[in-house]
Amino acid sequence: MRLEREEIDDAAAAARAQQRASRDEKLGTVHAVQAPEPEIITVTKPSTDQFAGALTLFLVRLALAAFAAIIGWQSLVDRQATIDALSYVGLDATLAGSAAWGVSILLIVVAVFLVVGLGTRVFAAVLLAGAVGFMAFFRFGPFSPFLEGHFGFYGDRDVLLGVLSLVPLLMGGGGFSIDAHLRHRRQKAKQAN
Repeated sequence: MRLEREEIDDAAAAARAQQRASRDEKLGTVHAVQAPEPEIITVTKPSTDQFAGALTLFLVRLALAAFAAIIGWQSLVDRQATIDALSYVGLDATLAGSAAWGVSILLIVVAVFLVVGLGTRVFAAVLLAGAVGFMAFFRFGPFSPFLEGHFGFYGDRDVLLGVLSLVPLLMGGGGFSIDAHLRHRRQKAKQAN
């Protein structure tokens, strides 16, 4: 009985709505269309573009660049030690001579690009690969890395270099870099279109 009553009420409501629509059509009544409210989009700067994040990443880039430049310069100045180290790994003497030049110049180029912040992620990856390779071939082996009478362990600076190079690799160059300038320019061009 209750169900029948609801069906009757629904039918009556539908009939009234149809009558109202018919009357409004005859009278020319225009109903205002409810426009959805515009969605507000807030654009925020990445935290690496704000001052604290940009300064931090700049200082990390400077530390990595200083380390790479010092090692690169030492490799250029003391070329024979670099050749001996590369020969120790198993490179031929003539190939080790060419590789010594290449490694030295590559480290200095990496340092320059890290300072200006161009291709930061790529050069941080190169530095990370170099640190891992250096640790694998020169620092760690079938011996204890802990040296008697020394603090830390053998290769601790190389581990620090590898971990520190992960920061710009994963986060980019920050706001004080050419990479950020190029990214901002692309965003402005995209918004203009």
